Amino acid sequence: MSNYEPTAYGFYKALWTRDIVAAVIKTEFDITMHPAAVSKMLRRIGLTPQRPVRKAWQQDEKKSARVSGYSLSRTAQAD
Repeated sequence: MSNYEPTAYGFYKALWTRDIVAAVIKTEFDITMHPAAVSKMLRRIGLTPQRPVRKAWQQDEKKSARVSGYSLSRTAQAD
């Protein structure tokens, strides 16, 4: 586990949110910030919100490769 994940601060989520950042700022610096202010601050220092890549954990890679018309063996040989 990285020290730069919310789980290192006791949160159950592995992704940073405005609310989590505001809570960490409160804990570490005793400064209360509204989540909108957190967004503005992060934007000013060059950080922008990113959506995680969504992939179903149940997805079968072999099945999805066959559906798309490529087999894994042909794909692997091309690399």
